[in-house]
Amino acid sequence: MVLDKDSPCAFDVSFFKSVRDGNAVLESVQRLWSDAATQSAVQKYAGNVRGLLGLRFAYEFPRAMVRMSSAAVKTSGQGEVRRRCSRIN
Repeated sequence: MVLDKDSPCAFDVSFFKSVRDGNAVLESVQRLWSDAATQSAVQKYAGNVRGLLGLRFAYEFPRAMVRMSSAAVKTSGQGEVRRRCSRIN
């Protein structure tokens, strides 16, 4: 799926710039900019703050992926699939 017009096959700072500029591919993604809870994250990763130009995203995203890869997966009777993500069944 195309994520943005500037780098269609990559999840990078261009994705956040498109959201900030009102050019997100999906309406649900564009809502990241209109929601006060997520707008600051979009702005932070879109760059242009003190010349960072999105370097923060390029640094933080790979580190977050490594941290997530170390999360233990619960299988069988150890865990459950939630019917609603925000609630325990």
